[in-house]
Amino acid sequence: MTAATAATAATAATAATAPTAAQLVTTCARVRTVDASMCAGLTDGSLALLVAGLPALESVSAFGAGGLRAPPVASPTLRSLALASCSSLEHLTIDCPRLSALSLRNCTALADASVAAVLAGCPALEALDLVGCASLREIATGAACLLYTSDA
Repeated sequence: MTAATAATAATAATAATAPTAAQLVTTCARVRTVDASMCAGLTDGSLALLVAGLPALESVSAFGAGGLRAPPVASPTLRSLALASCSSLEHLTIDCPRLSALSLRNCTALADASVAAVLAGCPALEALDLVGCASLREIATGAACLLYTSDA
């Protein structure tokens, strides 16, 4: 067996045994923290299902999840969301009244309007990390306007 064939077989075996978001939601109702960092198969729909379907969920990390483009995130219990380095993330809709910390660090495709919508959907937000979000220029927040200056 070649190295490429072995790698393909290992990937297929992992995919066959890895639980789906729907399975986690139905069997793990008490989960408070999910770390799906570097999960290439994490999609907008699977993230939305996890967040909405786990009633005790307080923290989600999906660092580098390349399959996220425009996930809707809604949870009455979520307090921390880290989507750093999700380079395909363009838009984010959040309805999380308890969310206090959000990291979108190095989400290079993120649009200004998306961040404004996030601010509207997270009244308890205390920490917002936008370092390295190169496409952001100006974020309207009601009567105020945040000017974003890249650190690069």
